[in-house]
Order: sequence, then C-alpha cells, then structure tokens
Amino acid sequence: MSNSQNANNSRPVPENTVTLDKFSTFIEYFCAPKTTPVFFDGTSSQAIRQGFQERKAVLFYLHCDEHQKTDEFCLDVLCNDNFRSFVNQNFVLWGGCVSRTARVKPTTSFFSFFAKRLRNTNSEANHLSFDLNASSFPFLALIEPSQTKPTILATYVGPYEPNTLMYSIRKTIEKRQAKNLRQHEMRAHLDENVLIREEQDREYEESLRRDREREERERAERERQEAEERAAHDVQREIEEREMERETARQVLINVSRTSVPVEPAPSDAGIVRVIFKFPSGERKQRLFRQTESVRDVLNYVQGEGLLLTEHRICTQFPRKVLHSPNSSEITDGAGQMKLDQFDRSGQVLVIEKMEKED
Repeated sequence: MSNSQNANNSRPVPENTVTLDKFSTFIEYFCAPKTTPVFFDGTSSQAIRQGFQERKAVLFYLHCDEHQKTDEFCLDVLCNDNFRSFVNQNFVLWGGCVSRTARVKPTTSFFSFFAKRLRNTNSEANHLSFDLNASSFPFLALIEPSQTKPTILATYVGPYEPNTLMYSIRKTIEKRQAKNLRQHEMRAHLDENVLIREEQDREYEESLRRDREREERERAERERQEAEERAAHDVQREIEEREMERETARQVLINVSRTSVPVEPAPSDAGIVRVIFKFPSGERKQRLFRQTESVRDVLNYVQGEGLLLTEHRICTQFPRKVLHSPNSSEITDGAGQMKLDQFDRSGQVLVIEKMEKED
C-alpha cells in the first residue's frame, strides 16, 4: 500500500508483503473493539491433543471468504460476545482458510484480514475440508478428541444465529456426555462382576472338561454311524450305477432295434400287411409292413417302441400263436423267420403281454 493510502487510515497498516502471523495483530489494527474467540495457534492435530489434555471438545472452523455468507457469519457469530465466551470457556478452537486467494491486500476489512490470519494453515485446511466433506461455508465441525481416533460429533454449515448455534452445540455435547456416562456406568458394572466371572470361569472350565469327555464319546459313536452310512451309501451308489448301466444298455438296444425296422410302405403300395399291436397298457397302434418282411422286423418294431423283448411275450390273437417269448420253449418253431405273407392281410392283430417274474 502506498504512503498516501496509509495516511488516510486512522491506524497504521502493514505493507503488501507483510504477513500477519497473529490474529491479535488483526484485532489491534482493524477490529477493535470487536474481538473473536481465541484460535489455537498450531496444527489441527495439536489442537486435538490440546483438547484431549484439557478435556475439552474441539471446534474446527473452515473459512472461505469467497462464499457470500462468510462475512455475515464472522460479524454476527464469531464477534458475538456470548458466542466468544461460550467457545473460550468450553472448547479448543482451531481455524483454517480454504480460500484460493494467495495474498490479502492491506485493508480495514475485517473479513479479508480474518482470512489472512488463517491462511497459514491453508494446505491443512484444504485437506480437512475434503476429509470433513465441507462443500459449503462457513463450516464448523465439533470434534471429540482422542489419543487414537477423534470422533466427529456434528457439523454446522451456513449462517446461524449465535444463540441457535450455541444451543445446537450444547445439545450435541449433552447427548455425547450422556452416552459417555452410560458407557462409564456399563464399564463400572462390568468391573463389579469380575470376581463373579472368575468363579464362573472356574465352574465353566470344569463343565468344559465334562463336556469334552462326553463329546469324545459322542464323536466315537458318530464316527461309527458315519462309517455305516458311508458303507450303505456305497452300496446304494453301486445299485444306482448298475441301474444306470442297465438303462443305458436298454436305450442302446431300443435305438438299434428302431433303426433296424424297414421303412413303412405307403398304403397304396402292393403287397402290404396291416399289423395292429395291442400294448399291455391297452393302447393300440397300427403299422404297415411288406409281405416280404419277416416276423423279426415286427419284433424289432415292438422293441423300438420301448418294449424290450426280454420282458414281453408277443403272440397272434386268434388263433393264438406265440411269435416271441423270453421263455424260448413257448416259441413256435421258425416263428422269427416267418414271412409276413402268412399274416391276415386285412389286419393281423398282435398281442404284446408283459411277462411277470413268476412267468
């Protein structure tokens, strides 16, 4: 600032290159008679340690003179006598500036020099604004100090009436104190039960010994049962595997028989025989065969329909003549090679009978 400008002020003003290291300097030059709460002169971590030693909560104030409500907050809240006394008596106050302005021009403005006072912690304040999710200003954070991990009790953003802000902070402190008291009472109650727990522990150890003996007996019995179950499971698995093998062989046999059946002739073809099959279920099916084809082709058709020849008897309805039977002694000689020209051309009925085990 030029000398002519300094002459117009009632108090001397520092030059442009002068940094105001103490907030008291600002008070002396520009703010009297207004005063603010006492700001802790140190880092935020040191402020937390100081609060822990003094058993006081810590207030972090993040200042940004680029927000329009900042001036109002500084004037109406920070300079309020009641708020100043409230903070000085109950808290350790730390402040930092997150403004992007590199220097503050010498002026009688309260707010720009307030920002200058806090700019010594600009980098730390920027980190804190990120950690505290401070996206709007003015910003206050109420911290419960700790040697290990401080706790953020509440944050206050934007303009506040001094009384409203003090009331909100008091309520937060009271709630935290009540919670701490409950925790203290709980710890005291636990301490009173130490002797009882020790006796209970001795009884518990004795109970554990008896339980271990019982569990050992139960374990031996359980292992025996599991061994029996594994053996039964292995047997069942073998049965299922054999059944699967039989089913696989059955499907292969059915597929082979199905592919062995000659193509069905058209109804208009000459030399055809109509065969009507009566299934064990009562279902009837009709199929055309050529007279030159044999009974073996008819048997393949039946087996291709899923009725295994090893489980079924096949015979003509009238007169009854066994064409196939699992019991070979029932089969009429040469039945398998018999040509179908011997069948009734108007419609030969074949009965398929399910063979029971006792048959």
